[in-house]
Amino acid sequence: MAAGSQQQPARLEIKILGEGCPSCPQLEANVRDALHELGVEAKVEGVSAFWATASYGVLDVPALWINGYVRAEGCVPSKDAIKAWIEAALRGEPGAEVVCETCARR
Repeated sequence: MAAGSQQQPARLEIKILGEGCPSCPQLEANVRDALHELGVEAKVEGVSAFWATASYGVLDVPALWINGYVRAEGCVPSKDAIKAWIEAALRGEPGAEVVCETCARR
């Protein structure tokens, strides 16, 4: 990178799949808390239609999708796990192996 130029941060896309399920509000709260603690802004989008969540390969909700990867399915991961996935996505490594301690998805 040339001196004086700044690297643009990676674009961050986050989706809560299964919006409206009983655990979805907690998942969204954990995502928003993780973003706040990291000082990162991102649009957090809810996807609620069954056919739409199934198009992501998700059958068990809630699920968390970050930059092209389903990171958790059928559980509410901790803020620490979510922060690790966000940091990996911002480094340009959205598929980095960070195991969800709740559902053991990688």
